[in-house]
Amino acid sequence: YKIQEVSLTTSEIEEYLNQICQNFIELPSIKIAFFRVYSFFGIPELSGGRPENVGEKFFSFLEEELWEDTPLILKTERISPNWRKEFEKFGVKLLIYFPLFFRDTKIGGLFIGSAEKELFEWEEIVLLEDFFNLLSFSLELISEKSQKREILFDTLTQLPTEGYFKFLLEKRLEEARFKGEELVIGIIDIDKFSHINQVFGYGVGDEVLKILGKRLKEFVGKKGEVARSYGSGFLFFLNLEHLSKKQVIEQLDIMKENLCNEINLKKVEIELTISVGITFFPEDGEQPSVLLKQAETALKEAKRLGGNRIIVFQKDLHKKAREYLLLLPRLKKALQNDEFIFYCQPRIDVKQKKVCGGEILVRWKPPGEDIVSPRKFI
Repeated sequence: YKIQEVSLTTSEIEEYLNQICQNFIELPSIKIAFFRVYSFFGIPELSGGRPENVGEKFFSFLEEELWEDTPLILKTERISPNWRKEFEKFGVKLLIYFPLFFRDTKIGGLFIGSAEKELFEWEEIVLLEDFFNLLSFSLELISEKSQKREILFDTLTQLPTEGYFKFLLEKRLEEARFKGEELVIGIIDIDKFSHINQVFGYGVGDEVLKILGKRLKEFVGKKGEVARSYGSGFLFFLNLEHLSKKQVIEQLDIMKENLCNEINLKKVEIELTISVGITFFPEDGEQPSVLLKQAETALKEAKRLGGNRIIVFQKDLHKKAREYLLLLPRLKKALQNDEFIFYCQPRIDVKQKKVCGGEILVRWKPPGEDIVSPRKFI
C-alpha cells in the first residue's frame, strides 16, 4: 500500500525507487535494498539504495551476474564468491531480484536483501507477482506523468512553460474580474544574452537563467506567477493589491535591481541588465492574448531605447512600432542613395580664440520631404 501511494505522488523514477528501498528497509528482516537504472529512452542513468549509498557499492554486481527477465529469489550460496562476502557483511541470507521494465524493455534491476533464509509461499506470491506487477505499472505511470510535466514546466528552470502560463493567466483573469482586482502583466528579457553564451559558454548561460528564474520567483511569491518564455525571456503577472501605477513601477524597479545583482559562477562574475515591458489589467485590456501582446510591444520599445529599463504599455506604442518597421527599409535605401547630410560644427575656446574640438551632426533629407530629425532614425 505504501509503494502504491508513492507511485501516485511522485513523477520522478529515482525518487520512486529510493522510496521503495526505504520502505523495504523499514521491515525488520530486510537488511539492504538497492537499484540501478541504465540510461535508456530518455531516462538518465540512476542508482541508489538503503542504507545510504549501498547501491554505489554493488554497481558492478549487476554487471557480473546474468539476470533474467523475471523476478528471482536467490540464496547467497548461489551468488558468485566475489559478492557473497559483501552481502554476508550486511547479514543478507536471501537476495530478491526484480527486473525493471520500461516500454517492454529491461532498463535495470532492484535488489532486496533479507536476513531470512526462506520465504513463506504467500510472501513469494506477493513479492514475485503482485509487487512485481505493481512495480512495472508504476514505472509506466511515473514516466507518463514526467512527460506531461515537461509539457507544463520548463526542464531547466522548473518554471511553468509559456503555454501553461497562458492557461494560468486566463484563470487568474477570470478570478480578478469576479473580485474586481487589478493585475500587472509583464515580459522580461536579458539584454545581449547571446554575448554570455558566446563568451562563457551555454552551460554558464543556463545557470544564469536558473538563477534569474529563482530570483524572480522569490520576488513574485504568492502574489502572482512566473514562467519561462523562449530564449532568455520570462513572463509574470502580479496582483496590484491596491497599489497605484507609480507604486507598482517602484516595486518593479526594486525587482529589476535585484535581478541584475552580480552573479558569481565558478570564478566567473557576470553583470547583466534586463528590459521589461508591462501592461495593466483591466485598464489596457481584458484578454490574455491582447495583454501579452501589449507587454511584448512595451518590451520591444525598451529594447529599442537601449535596454536596461522598464516601459509601460501605451496605445501609441503600436503606432511607434509600426513606424519603426516601416522605417527600416527606407533607411537602407537612404544609405544607398546618399540621402544623409553631414554638418561639421566646431567648438571654440573663447578665451584663446581657437578651435578646440567639434562635433559631426547627421541629418536625413529624403527627396521631396523635409529634413528628418535624428531622434526618429538614430
